[in-house]
Amino acid sequence: MAEQGIFIVIEGTDGSGKGTQTKTLVERLEKEGYEVATFDFPQYDKDSSFFVREYLNGKYGSAEAVGPYTGSLFFSLDRYEAATEIRKALSQGRIVIANRFTGSNMAHQGTKFDNAEQRRGFFIWLDQLEFEMLKIPRPTLSIVLRVPAEIAQKLVDKKAERGYTSKKRDLHEADIDHLRKSVEVYDNLCQLFPKDYKQLDCTRGGKMVSQETVHALIWETIQPLLPPKKSIDDAKKKAVEPQNNFLKQTEHGLEPTDSGRQFLESILTNTGGNVYAFKDTLSPQTIAAAMARLSRRGDDMRITLLDEFAHEAGKDEKLLKRVITAYGDDSVQQLVGQHIVVENASNLLTKKLERGRLGAYLEQSTRYIYFDKKDENGQYKYYTPNNLDNVTAVTYKKLMNNIYDLYSLVVHELTDYVRAHSSVPKKEQDTAWTSATRTQVCDAARALLPVAVTSTVGIFASGQALESLIMHLLSDPLPEARLTGKQILAETRKTIPI
Repeated sequence: MAEQGIFIVIEGTDGSGKGTQTKTLVERLEKEGYEVATFDFPQYDKDSSFFVREYLNGKYGSAEAVGPYTGSLFFSLDRYEAATEIRKALSQGRIVIANRFTGSNMAHQGTKFDNAEQRRGFFIWLDQLEFEMLKIPRPTLSIVLRVPAEIAQKLVDKKAERGYTSKKRDLHEADIDHLRKSVEVYDNLCQLFPKDYKQLDCTRGGKMVSQETVHALIWETIQPLLPPKKSIDDAKKKAVEPQNNFLKQTEHGLEPTDSGRQFLESILTNTGGNVYAFKDTLSPQTIAAAMARLSRRGDDMRITLLDEFAHEAGKDEKLLKRVITAYGDDSVQQLVGQHIVVENASNLLTKKLERGRLGAYLEQSTRYIYFDKKDENGQYKYYTPNNLDNVTAVTYKKLMNNIYDLYSLVVHELTDYVRAHSSVPKKEQDTAWTSATRTQVCDAARALLPVAVTSTVGIFASGQALESLIMHLLSDPLPEARLTGKQILAETRKTIPI
């Protein structure tokens, strides 16, 4: 029996590039060896879209006259017609990609509500209608391409002639106020239902980013959701490789399952705080191999452990050597012993942790990782001192966000520039080339990052070295250092006498 496939939808306002990105994504998936089924909504070439076509051509009057509920029925029935084919593709284990789906309906019809509660009620009504009453398959994730209305309408005017209308702009596209409201409603939709909708900003500094950049963001978003690629060895692999039941995909990325938390509790002294030590349940080789991944992966290290090492623990004597060979961190061979991890450490704290080089250290590197992502609270990776008054804290965060916005703009624009002007022939632009150009850009842009930039630091040290580190941290004038010193002391007491 085939594994159930996944259902990805590309959403966004008119003119946001949904069609182009859908086509590019499908080509990438097929090139990567996945079986793909594609759908484009509304289905203008099918009878099921008759009422949609008439509505968009204004045959029933203005959008306001038709109203959100009646208008939604036209589009819902068109999706209902395709539901059987979507279910069939998913049951075959295929990746289903749709250009527009229920989210488009919610966004465009949702503009007709000024009251936020009424609009939310409409969202719930439409969700119940389609996914409960009509049994239309619910997407695994809908990716919303965000483009401001003024830019989107200019892009609409560049579209080729379309079969469902003889006009340059249809009923919705012609109304700039409607487009503006659509952007706002998409924003609202993503805030209300973050598990179902993921927003990607397609502009930087008031201009569209390149199509390649948008595709890279989409690929980065869906990659964790993709099933393993099929091969002739799949059956053999399933017999010996357990599935990773330690992680689940959420709107904020990978998060531990209950099994994952139980595993972390068995190997770490603290599964929720910023500082933790390793117990003696994992082999030194496995811990050191996990440390080797630290400099090139931006996740919390606990996620890395569950993703890449939990099922390998104690099973592969060559694990450390294999990871070192793959990632080039041969200095990590010294990291076999007592390990401590400090998450979300500012660059200022990082230097204090590494003071005197009494231990061995690894940290997330600003030359391999883009620091352009926000967390689930909408904050970039920077440390905010706890001793700031309210007014100063607001000013501090505003300035920090401006710095990170600029950094984000620079790294993406510079990446496009470096790769577009590369002297390496197209046929030689492989994974190594991609990594090298990324490193080149990160090196150039990291001067923009403030000293408050946070990262994960892995530490190996003897009890004596840890005691010295803790004493220096506890006596340091920096509040962050003193707090971290107390946390390291508390965690190391759980594993070694100090």
